[in-house]
Amino acid sequence: MLLPLAVWYGEERTAARLQDQALEIRMLQMQAQATAVADAVAWSERWLEQRAEDPVVQRRTVNRRLPAELADELNTLWLLPLGIDEPMPRAVPPIGFALHDMLQRSEEGAERVPPEAHRLADGEVVVYFLRTVSFAGEPRAHLVLRQPIAWLERQLDRAPAGGPDVALFQQTEDGRVVRLLGEVGESPDSAERVPVGGTPWLLQASEPLAPEARPALSSPLFLFATLLAVLAILHLLAAAPGRAAATPAAARRPGSPSVEKGTREIAMTQEPDTETMVRPSPEIRRDLFRAYDIRGRVDAGLNEAVVQEIGRAIGSEAVDRDLDTLVVARDGRESSPALAEALGEGLRSAGIHVIDIGQVPTPVMYFATYHLQTGSGVVVTGSHNPPDYNGLKIMLGGETLSGDAIAGLYDRLQDGRLVRAPVAGDLRLLDVVPDYLQRILADVRLTRPLRVVVDCGNGVAGSIAPRLLRELGCEVHELFCEVDGSFPNHHPDPADPANLQTLIEKVAEVDAHVGLAFDGDGDRLGVVDGGGKIIWPDRQLMLYAREILAVKPGADIIFDVKCSAHLARIIEKHAGVPVMWRTGHSIIKAKLKQSGAPLAGEMSGHIFFNDRWDGFDDGMYTAARLLEILAHDPRPSTEVFAELPETVSTPELKVQLEEGEPPRVIERLMRRARFPDARVTTIDGLRVDFSDGWGLVRSSNTTPCLVLRFEADNEAALERIKTAFRELLAEASPGTEPGF
Repeated sequence: MLLPLAVWYGEERTAARLQDQALEIRMLQMQAQATAVADAVAWSERWLEQRAEDPVVQRRTVNRRLPAELADELNTLWLLPLGIDEPMPRAVPPIGFALHDMLQRSEEGAERVPPEAHRLADGEVVVYFLRTVSFAGEPRAHLVLRQPIAWLERQLDRAPAGGPDVALFQQTEDGRVVRLLGEVGESPDSAERVPVGGTPWLLQASEPLAPEARPALSSPLFLFATLLAVLAILHLLAAAPGRAAATPAAARRPGSPSVEKGTREIAMTQEPDTETMVRPSPEIRRDLFRAYDIRGRVDAGLNEAVVQEIGRAIGSEAVDRDLDTLVVARDGRESSPALAEALGEGLRSAGIHVIDIGQVPTPVMYFATYHLQTGSGVVVTGSHNPPDYNGLKIMLGGETLSGDAIAGLYDRLQDGRLVRAPVAGDLRLLDVVPDYLQRILADVRLTRPLRVVVDCGNGVAGSIAPRLLRELGCEVHELFCEVDGSFPNHHPDPADPANLQTLIEKVAEVDAHVGLAFDGDGDRLGVVDGGGKIIWPDRQLMLYAREILAVKPGADIIFDVKCSAHLARIIEKHAGVPVMWRTGHSIIKAKLKQSGAPLAGEMSGHIFFNDRWDGFDDGMYTAARLLEILAHDPRPSTEVFAELPETVSTPELKVQLEEGEPPRVIERLMRRARFPDARVTTIDGLRVDFSDGWGLVRSSNTTPCLVLRFEADNEAALERIKTAFRELLAEASPGTEPGF
């Protein structure tokens, strides 16, 4: 008869014990959250200590100035002088009363000033870290690291899953406790606050952790009343025939464990919903990752969120390569500023320091990686593509990424192999254009002034090229040099003759020595001679090779499979070694780096000088070298170029195929190719050189098509070679319309 009462009493004791255990577990979880924050604080302080010990930072303290003038270009790190007497809320960074108090404590000899969260005048809450910088053994300045309050939220998110929702408090020196993050219940229990080691911060659960008060089940009065009630119930049940004595399930206290014979009571913790704890990444399309760059239509696969994630992937790859600083630049497209900002945020989230050099041509970014000795950089550019396109060209450790390296960034994103640094990398704003111009002007000298027409196609080269040409001593006539990412006049691609017609007309109008055209990001050059004739890049290479081999006989000269056969002959004639290689600016650049050749180029217009320059493709430097050659020769440019051999040739011809089909067609073409009277080259598709001409078919690296080009001594030979390729294509891909 007393058994139900004993069970009931046992259940209450068990529930109380489980609630006490749950309280202990929750406190341990809060301590884990506090430890996660403390670890991040320790990491940040070590990082700041390393910066304070950096000789470069120490040297900057010698000529210290007022805070508003001395503010570092970084938006998270500042170098402030000692002896700031009062708060300076209008300085950069703003020095409010709380930050000023931290500076004072440091100068008064505090061995360590712990980080503090401060509310700025505009309501923003930030976290400050502080270290003293010494030079020659003497304290010279304060190094201040500022992080947004969201940094603290991220540290809490990184704590082991399952902890309670918490609020973060900061305890002031006068004993007050100020809430920084989160919400708390109506009657929070200060005894449940957990300190964060090494900081003035406290964690407290948003809801009380302690169990609610329960009736004192063990009091004699309550037990006696309960006994009477049970006896009465048993008496009533005994009076009803056929009814078994039982304690109905509905009579159990809501939430109490159900105890059945033969079972054990186990305290369990429910797993958290991880989907609410991890910010989902944007969908990133595989087709953005091309052979030579990352590229796509803006807001149709490429947007700020996507670029930020790609920036994190690039930053993670840089970390794996032991790199810590990247240059970031952008072209003049309307979408580029926002994408460049997102890129920088992604890089910095991986702990990479960013040097933002602003809106400049791609070659200036390459120059900055050498000049600033980072060896690494990313430029946001759509190059010569339509205005609604944009993309990224990437250089890491001196390597311009292409092929598998770019595909590897996509794989890294899909696998989630992304670095999340506890402290974001620095951001520094720097103008390197004066140094870039000075470097060229110190290298190139024109022996006479030239009259030049320059067409920038409203691309980003318009911000620099006319200035460079004038400082070289040229009389410059500008066409479309205002940077306008909508390209209102013509497409910025000098490889298309239609885009050179206005330039040709202007050269004739002003009787210019030469006309120059740049592509959208300034890394390619188009040339028109004084008579209005287009000088294609393989013929330009003949001129450059001749000049360089006069100084460096026996050197390799690298060119791609689309270049004229006459280029190899010119190189050999002037004691050089012709090296034919695969098409692609990053592929050619890698070959140049491997071989140490003084010159390389490809038919698209990417020219690489590696004798007096740093081996990267630069349309503006190439223009300067061309003008140097033309100025040194008293003849008109038409006569200079006329010396270079020229034959009958076709432009690039394209045969469109289904996605993935071009490589298979090329493989079948090479298996069927039988040209016993010709030299066959298969390094990039199929090139067949005859005694009087050549033909090429290769798979495009950027679109699903075949690319063909033909050259011959005369029209009859050209048609014969084209016919041979048509027949071969009909065998390898029946039903494909050649179109040539």
